[in-house]
Amino acid sequence: RGNLTVAEARENVAVAEYESAIETAFREVADALAGRRYLAEQVAAQAENVATLRRIADLARERYAEGVVNYLQV
Repeated sequence: RGNLTVAEARENVAVAEYESAIETAFREVADALAGRRYLAEQVAAQAENVATLRRIADLARERYAEGVVNYLQV
């Protein structure tokens, strides 16, 4: 009877550790997905910013080429 109690206790500990490991794994995956989503949003925002700055630079070059502004204003 004593050996059975010890075996059951060990089984309970093993199950608890397994459940804890599963919970940790799910939490880590959720955190990684949230981080990936955040980084994707940041990349999209930076790409939009780069496109806007390129348009501004192109417009400044055109204005300079047409004599609308001088070099110091560009």
